[in-house]
Amino acid sequence: MRTCLLLLCSFVFFQLPASDLVLRTRVASALGKVTLYPDSTYFKPSNTVFDEGTLFKILGETTLEHEDDAQNQKFKWYRAEAPNGKQGWIFGDELAVVVSNKRVPASLRPYHKHRFAFNNGFEQSIAWVGALEGRDNFHKQDLLNPIYNQFYLIITNEQGRSVHIQYASQSARGEDQLRHFQLYDISGDDIPELILQTSNFPTGSRLENRSLSIFAFQAGTLANILNERMTLTYKPGVASPALFKSIEIDNDMVRVEFIDYVNCKQYKLPHRYDGRGQDSERCLEYVTYTYLWDERRSTLVPFYKESRSTPFGRATRQGISLWNNPSVNGRRLASLSPEQQLQIIKHIEKSSPGQRATNESTHFLYVKTPDGRSGYVLAELLRFVQTDHASLLEAYYKQEKPSKSDWQSDKSFLKIVSKGSSSAANER
Repeated sequence: MRTCLLLLCSFVFFQLPASDLVLRTRVASALGKVTLYPDSTYFKPSNTVFDEGTLFKILGETTLEHEDDAQNQKFKWYRAEAPNGKQGWIFGDELAVVVSNKRVPASLRPYHKHRFAFNNGFEQSIAWVGALEGRDNFHKQDLLNPIYNQFYLIITNEQGRSVHIQYASQSARGEDQLRHFQLYDISGDDIPELILQTSNFPTGSRLENRSLSIFAFQAGTLANILNERMTLTYKPGVASPALFKSIEIDNDMVRVEFIDYVNCKQYKLPHRYDGRGQDSERCLEYVTYTYLWDERRSTLVPFYKESRSTPFGRATRQGISLWNNPSVNGRRLASLSPEQQLQIIKHIEKSSPGQRATNESTHFLYVKTPDGRSGYVLAELLRFVQTDHASLLEAYYKQEKPSKSDWQSDKSFLKIVSKGSSSAANER
């Protein structure tokens, strides 16, 4: 009688729409092909295999984590019920298990356990957040082993099939964080694309690797239609004063803009400059390019190819001196005024005796005036114009001791032009 009752409960459970399962029970999604074992070991073989994206009901889990020899990691085993009613055990490195509401990042809370309408078999879906959780196995004592986590945004259709995007992780190698998430209709078909801005922080490095990724539902899966690295570097492992590319998404276009600090040996613009700075100099280029949604290819393609030109700036006040070398003790070439639009050619860091070049340098910009004269200006006395990075660079050069190793900003560098409530319009 008890066995019949359990079978009946399992049948009723999987007769429910998948969205109700996600809302009412503890569920998990298969991150690849998974095997359902008769117990929480690999000793008894099993040929019960389920495809990636299969939705399971979690019935329990082991208290302790168990070693995965192939990856030198440890995970729990989960007791799970499959869509066909079979029950068994799945090793934790194969499942993203739903997380508690309090562990959902702020940008995903409006979407967690909410229904949405997409396409290609996901016309009726529910979004939720799941995690694969374990430890790197470096020590005999588990408390000394670092956490190994991967976090996913999962979208499940009413038939119980799921697709997922990894948005964050934590391990001994570093940490990935979600900075921004939004649904936005780029393709113009009233079906939103998924926009994620993420940051990676490698262990032992102070450089933030920031990226923008855009996904679209195509042929019953999520296709990555754009992946743009946003981080700008001065040299390997060192952030540029401009920090990140500025990206604007407006309807079916994605515009990218930034000030590039390039090694002067790779400088391609037609401006002459002296080579006083060597390793402490970088030539400046203003870069723009644009992607456009291509309906025939169902992806974002280059529309305006990369353009590199000279950035412009103006003196912050009357009477600022133009010098013949990167020093305020050199020969004064001219007096600049805010009305003059200056071409900014080069950035140079000049160290005084006893200063460390990377942290305590005086910064100069090599510029060209409208009448053709070239020389050096104290960087803090110049403001950039006609660029999204103007206020950021002005703040950088006005620091008492500009330092790239400590330079950061809370600016998003991502602007999404609103179409009204584009995400809510697709919510059921």
